[in-house]
Order: sequence, then C-alpha cells, then structure tokens
Amino acid sequence: MVPPISITKTQEMVYELKVGEVMTKNVITVRPDDRMSQLRGILRQNRISGLPVVDRGQLVGLISLEDFITWLGARAEDGPIQERMTRHLETVYDDEPLVSAIGKFEKSGLGRFPVVARKDKRKLLGILTKGDVIEGLLKKLEIDYHEEQNRRHRAGHAFFEDVEADRSTLVLQYDVKGQDFT
Repeated sequence: MVPPISITKTQEMVYELKVGEVMTKNVITVRPDDRMSQLRGILRQNRISGLPVVDRGQLVGLISLEDFITWLGARAEDGPIQERMTRHLETVYDDEPLVSAIGKFEKSGLGRFPVVARKDKRKLLGILTKGDVIEGLLKKLEIDYHEEQNRRHRAGHAFFEDVEADRSTLVLQYDVKGQDFT
C-alpha cells in the first residue's frame, strides 16, 4: 500500500506564488556603452554579482562578475560592456508560477533571471535570484503564520463578542459517571 502524499505549506506556496510577488523590483542596471572599468564599483558598492544591461528601456543583455573577472584576466582594453555581456538571455515572466522559475534555476545553473513582461519580452520588470525565492517564501510563511494566529485569536474570543456586562460568570457543567476515570 502506497502511503498518502503529504504536501507541505512551503510546497503549496511554491505553486501559488508568482515570480512578480518575490522578484526584486528596483533593479540596478547598466547601459551597453558603459565601460567595463565602471563595473567593479557598481558590483562592489551594491554587493551583487551581476546585472541587466538596458538600452532605452529595453533589456539587451546581462553582465556578471564572472564576465568582469574574465575581462580582467585577459588584460583587455577598457571597452564597452556590450562587448562582454551575455546577449542570449533566459528570462522569466512576472506572472509565471514560482515553481516554474525554480525549475529553470535547477536546469540552467544560473544565478539570476531578468523578469520581463509577457507582452513585451524586452521590458525589464525586475530580477529574480535564488535569494529572492527564499526571502519571498519566508515572508509568505510569516504572513500566513500571523494570519493563522489572528484567526485563532479571533475564534477564541468570538464566543464573548456578543456579551456586554460589567461582570459575568461562565459555568461549565459536565455529567460524569461514577468510577469512570477515562
């Protein structure tokens, strides 16, 4: 006999949440004509390992810390970011289920996905990292926990909501059989 499958609250949330609910919305970006030498300061100051490259509001690529290190190691001239950025991008949609994005993380091994609009696949709406997924799930768990605690608190006090009195007594009476200790 196969035991029944038990789905945890976290697993349920992964299917219910959308990418847009957990993504980082205020995204730091660079332009394709920004210089590679500028990248070090941006990455360090913002404590990030990569960022989208945007031209006139349109997503055109991604540049990562790895790209920067490769450029440094090659001792190449200080050129524009567009010469080193990744142009063929894997993206996710803001209305996509979070579980789908998690699957893309597993398959690709990438650390971030640009989040784009379904109608305009080059309009950058945000960025999704594995950290965003974890943080989003933890926030949702915390919210659900507090809602459950409030619901239990209200249910426990609902009995007394209609009672108006300066003083009241509650008598609970039980019928017990003699010698029945169960």
